[in-house]
Amino acid sequence: NGWRMPKRKEMIELIEGCQWEWTYDYERTGIEGFIGTSKANGRTIFMPAAGCSAEQKKDSETRAKMGYYWTATISAYAAPMAYYYGFSANSSLIRRIERYVGQSVRAVKDKPAGLEK
Repeated sequence: NGWRMPKRKEMIELIEGCQWEWTYDYERTGIEGFIGTSKANGRTIFMPAAGCSAEQKKDSETRAKMGYYWTATISAYAAPMAYYYGFSANSSLIRRIERYVGQSVRAVKDKPAGLEK
């Protein structure tokens, strides 16, 4: 139905196109993460700090301080790797990691033809 994982380039556009603010209690849910506000239209997106499967042995306090989101872009230099967006309250980055590592997915939906801009 048009839903898919964003490409690395699209994730970079999202990161650069928003003003980001860390929240320790998103809408009084107790969930930490980044709130991005679009520089173009003021709309917001929330990216929960959901951790990743490699952190499952860490306590929940530690896991809830980091967010990891896959992109659909496979590394050209290391085939078993893909790019992801990782963040905490103090930093964010786009890196690559082995694809067997479980991370969150934030799907995007393609606009119907004719509604591009």
